[in-house]
Amino acid sequence: MGMARMVAKRCGCCRSMNLESSNLMFAIDYTTANLTCAEHSFDGKCLHSIDPSGGILNPYQEALTRLGRVLVEFDDDRSIQVSGFGDAKTPENAVFSFTPENPMDGCKSFNEIWQRYHDLTPTIELGEKSANLGPVIRHATAVAREVTGFHMLIILLSSHLANEHLVEAAQAIVDASKFPLCRWTNLMVLMMPRMLNLLLLVTSDYRDRDGRRSLGQYEGAG
Repeated sequence: MGMARMVAKRCGCCRSMNLESSNLMFAIDYTTANLTCAEHSFDGKCLHSIDPSGGILNPYQEALTRLGRVLVEFDDDRSIQVSGFGDAKTPENAVFSFTPENPMDGCKSFNEIWQRYHDLTPTIELGEKSANLGPVIRHATAVAREVTGFHMLIILLSSHLANEHLVEAAQAIVDASKFPLCRWTNLMVLMMPRMLNLLLLVTSDYRDRDGRRSLGQYEGAG
């Protein structure tokens, strides 16, 4: 199942539960895996490489474009939090906001996400450490504690998680289940550059206190 179809299917489930008002959050990978993965794709260019003419979209731009078409109906509050992680400047246990002047307000539209990505990405130095989703999920959980309602976190990732970070990512999800106000519709991890969802973590509802359902189900797409 391709990325767009998979996301549309998941959104259909949210729609059937009247969750069109879910708060959207995005996180984007800025590790050097974007260079190594590009050796066999995207003509060997960094997956974040931006065409000055705008004629060729990189995998992240294409993903944001497709996701925007599918998820626009969930953006009813005109506030989409977008963060980056894994870059050389940001500490390993933190993320950086695409809207540092007012992080909690986020971007007002998918067009603004696109423009912020286009403006920020050339200024960001990729980090050498492998991607770690634990801090990303914890940041999203902290945001969810401040904003009641249901939340959808979509992580755009350049490569598989290293084994050393799998346990931490899983533990971050379980820890989030302990907060009664943190209710999630979806946590999606979308793999670049082929824009296929190789790993989808679905957290149906973090109201489960014991964490047994927190890891939800795993679906592959190819």
